[in-house]
Amino acid sequence: MTNKAPAKTMTMHSKCAIYLALVGILATLLFSSPVALGQGATAAMNGSILDPTGAAVPGAEVSLKNLDNGVAQSATSNAEGRYVFVALTPGHYSLRVTK
Repeated sequence: MTNKAPAKTMTMHSKCAIYLALVGILATLLFSSPVALGQGATAAMNGSILDPTGAAVPGAEVSLKNLDNGVAQSATSNAEGRYVFVALTPGHYSLRVTK
């Protein structure tokens, strides 16, 4: 009589469970990475330039400077006196308006 260990075989249920676990892990990595990378820390700022009577000031030069890194942007107010700055990084800013 020989003492052979029984051959270990994976059942179809075990193979299916491992396959589904791997697919789940790969899907999580594949679909979560682009979303996480797309998250950015930026903001926008907009406003209106008005004179003391409350009338819009078109053509005003609006300058925005990040005091932390020195990056400056400029915009010109439109016919309604509105301006906008986009893709601003977090930081301390100074705003200056000239006409």
